[in-house]
Amino acid sequence: MENQKPQDRRVLKTRRAVHNAFAQLLAQKDINDITVKEIADAADINRKTFYRYYAGIYELMGEIENEVTTQLAQGMQGMDLNACLEKPYLIFDQLNAIISSDLDFYGSLLRMETNSALSEKMTRLLQQRTTQALRTQFPAAGDGLELAAEFLVSGMLAVYKEWFRSDRSRSLESVSKTVGVLCLQGLNGLLHTAE
Repeated sequence: MENQKPQDRRVLKTRRAVHNAFAQLLAQKDINDITVKEIADAADINRKTFYRYYAGIYELMGEIENEVTTQLAQGMQGMDLNACLEKPYLIFDQLNAIISSDLDFYGSLLRMETNSALSEKMTRLLQQRTTQALRTQFPAAGDGLELAAEFLVSGMLAVYKEWFRSDRSRSLESVSKTVGVLCLQGLNGLLHTAE
């Protein structure tokens, strides 16, 4: 059993190298243009090692998507979603904590153009949790809450992705507070805040 732990660390290290190599390639080209050989070369492994862990590139992408959404779901479990509605930057802080845990890897994922499945999974998770929070605060609001949650979450994620792609000259907290004003008070609230 003692021999198992170093092997487990090697497996984790290899998987992390494959994930990082894949994310870097995705930031440069479309998933359909990436080969297993390119991933293996970038991860400093051979193709046989890649196939020991994955049946192919789409299985690898699925694993990464599930890993990211699982981390996000775990991070949100302890969050007070009603407080997040009042201060949306709490959600941004949670996303930032996940991304900061491996900046190169997640930065590559967020910068890539073909991450629609990952974005969709993150959006769906955040929308479900936001709808739950809205229902507790506004139980009589009806079906419009799903639309409100979709609008809020899609906008927040779009702003976050754009912030990550930018030079990040504005702080995350500043951007998040602006998004919070927009979510709670709309454009009119933002314009009055600027005065």
